[in-house]
Amino acid sequence: MTRKEQKEQRRILILKNALDLFVEKGYAATTTSEIAKAVGMSEGLLFHYFASKEKLYMELVQNGVKGIQVFSDAISDPYETLYQVINNFMQNIQSDRIVAKMFVLMNMAQNPAITPVSVYNMATTVNIIQESVPIIEQGQRQGIFRDGDALSLAYTFWNAFDGNMTEIARNPKMPLPDPQWLMAILAQRQHEGKDRV
Repeated sequence: MTRKEQKEQRRILILKNALDLFVEKGYAATTTSEIAKAVGMSEGLLFHYFASKEKLYMELVQNGVKGIQVFSDAISDPYETLYQVINNFMQNIQSDRIVAKMFVLMNMAQNPAITPVSVYNMATTVNIIQESVPIIEQGQRQGIFRDGDALSLAYTFWNAFDGNMTEIARNPKMPLPDPQWLMAILAQRQHEGKDRV
């Protein structure tokens, strides 16, 4: 293994351990000395990779922003669009539970009371709830999704998903929910349980 590859492996290890600590304790309560200890390196060496805790947090959030950009512009089937997003998340989580932790981290990073301004500004460049509203409205017009305030439905849908992600991040043995259960929050009764692959 080359020196460059070793350095990249250490960066990934730092990011993974920092993610675990940020999700478990929160950004403010996590110290760089704890992150360094979790990785098995000195705090000084940690600062060689990341100049500050904020820069480390920022890199995690930047990775999260890339992972949450999930919607395309052209949507013909609103049900299928949201189902596939949820199903893809679940499949990714099944192969690597870190995805659930990243979802929790992104949710935390969008709280201005506990997040440094620069990180908050980056985290809020994507808003999966707001991006879901036009999809839900389109589904309502098509009679696929239940009537009601689309923003409120989006919050209900994604908060249910977020609750599952939080529990999965805490408890790796928790079974994943069936995406259809989440879709039932949005679907008109005649569309609930519709077979989707």
